[in-house]
Amino acid sequence: MRSFYESSPADDEIQDFGRRAWELVSLLNPRQAYALSLLHIHGLTLREAAVVLEVSPERVRQIEREALRKLRRKDLVGALGDPPFQRRGIARHPGFAWESEL
Repeated sequence: MRSFYESSPADDEIQDFGRRAWELVSLLNPRQAYALSLLHIHGLTLREAAVVLEVSPERVRQIEREALRKLRRKDLVGALGDPPFQRRGIARHPGFAWESEL
């Protein structure tokens, strides 16, 4: 039986994916990373993010576009690999029943 603090292969896979994601985010300037996090992690609208960043909503859209363009560079495509638990519809963790239906 595994100890509570032991990591499973799934945990290692998630941590590795997270490390690769942070490596990509580190290629962005702080404003681009912050704008992406406001829009895509925190779910703010362009208007709400504009208030936080103290710019116009159009400028937020431009910052987001520049950041996404950077992350879509040909040499970076596929750098993250497949997201954990979402490879070819196979359940990757027995604790998530909905995954077996994919």
